[in-house]
Amino acid sequence: MKKALILGCSHAAGAEIYKEPGLNLPSSQNLDEYGYTKSYPVKIAQALGYEVRNHAISGGSNDAMFRIFESQKLDQDDIVIACWTGGNRGEVFYEQENRWLAISHGDTHTLQIQPDRVLLQGRYIATKIKHHQPFEDYGKQWLVYEGHDQRGQLNKIKNILALNMLAQSRHIPVINIDSFWPILDYTWPSSMNWPVGTKDFMKFCQEHNFTRTEWGHFFLPAHIAFADYIFKNIAN
Repeated sequence: MKKALILGCSHAAGAEIYKEPGLNLPSSQNLDEYGYTKSYPVKIAQALGYEVRNHAISGGSNDAMFRIFESQKLDQDDIVIACWTGGNRGEVFYEQENRWLAISHGDTHTLQIQPDRVLLQGRYIATKIKHHQPFEDYGKQWLVYEGHDQRGQLNKIKNILALNMLAQSRHIPVINIDSFWPILDYTWPSSMNWPVGTKDFMKFCQEHNFTRTEWGHFFLPAHIAFADYIFKNIAN
């Protein structure tokens, strides 16, 4: 079956969807997996008839999105749904475990991870890596206000262009969506597909008065509404 590779951060991962008031999940239901299977890019992929491969990472960066895309083996029948994230994010390589640590808003995600059948980039567990402090100190340099971070803006542009140009060379379609912090002062090549332009997920949810969690995430009705909005624009 044709596949949709989903890339992004916690919004694409459906973080905290399970916290919706009145939602009673079975005790056997894994809470993180619930969001990973119901986030807005998942809804878009399913509406388009694709099998979902959700590689989003909570706290993930645009750097991680390009890295993961480049590592995947995709066919020309597959697509990429790239849910671009904020500019003040990155990642650093952890040699001892041969993996990358996400940097988000000045915090380095230094928890250990274990493989998971749904969270395809692994599940965090409540134990920190060895020698975590130097990585956490390094991450603090990323704590800047996004709107005034030229480095972050240029880094986001670089990753978007790199992923799209590489995908085009492999004849793989890309649906580009901003989860938040869109690039407003840059004109993308006409060959790139932005179905709703600079309308981002967070702005859409705020305009429609969807309830936010303490950490700035949204519940299932917001994901469904934004997915419908994207799908209608793709269909048009």
